[in-house]
Amino acid sequence: MAEKLTPLGQKKMNWHIALIYFILWLMAFMNLCNGLVNVFGVQLGQTADGAVGVALHTYPSMEHARIFILDGVFTLIMCIYTVFVRFQLAGFKRRAPIYLTVMFALNIVESVVYVLVLNALVPEMVAAYKANGNDLVMTTIVNSAVTAVVAGLTYVYYLRRKDMFTK
Repeated sequence: MAEKLTPLGQKKMNWHIALIYFILWLMAFMNLCNGLVNVFGVQLGQTADGAVGVALHTYPSMEHARIFILDGVFTLIMCIYTVFVRFQLAGFKRRAPIYLTVMFALNIVESVVYVLVLNALVPEMVAAYKANGNDLVMTTIVNSAVTAVVAGLTYVYYLRRKDMFTK
């Protein structure tokens, strides 16, 4: 006797719905904001009159500028890619789960490369973060580990639903 498949409407899709209607849009928005901040040097910090707010800071050196601008451009590209992945998942496209896994992997690679390059070219900045109680390296390790776990769980989630992604 052939196994009867559950119709699409009866499968629990809570994670999928949260992902395509909220999480990926939020990720795209955050990538857009972070990309623009890095490219244009708009930082939240002290303004000229000493108040805390949004201020345009000049980059302390050319190394800083290159690192931040390249990271900002990559983050803006990731914003576009995140929206692309969202529409692929919403359309149940065949390769959408793979695109999502690639997106998570690219986020991990970007974070690690950013910290490594920052540490290699401007180690005093990483040391300043650490002196202020923000260990940039440890934060990157923890964030990468959490992202890897979420990516793995999401991949398994979609692996179990691969029959729905046929377009």
